[in-house]
Amino acid sequence: MLIILSHCQTEDITRGVHLLHKPNLFFQDSVVVEEDVKPVSFTRILKYNASEWPYMVFGSLSAAVNGAVNPLYALLFSQILGVCYANILKCVLALKQRRVNV
Repeated sequence: MLIILSHCQTEDITRGVHLLHKPNLFFQDSVVVEEDVKPVSFTRILKYNASEWPYMVFGSLSAAVNGAVNPLYALLFSQILGVCYANILKCVLALKQRRVNV
């Protein structure tokens, strides 16, 4: 984990550390502190967020419903247009048939 305390130096960029390009008024030199962090299991993180699970489930279901609204609307609208077009097509074919018969 990196803790960045000051502005960008060219040697920091070459080492792959991303820093802001604005100088800091409080620090004269760039200070980068690297810490070793132990890996943590995913289940342990989920246990810490146990109180937030109902919000995550509700948010996920709401996002799924919100994402399904537009495709369902498009399907419904295409069915309505198909019914209207079928009736118009029947009328046009009936008029052409009457012209041929007369």
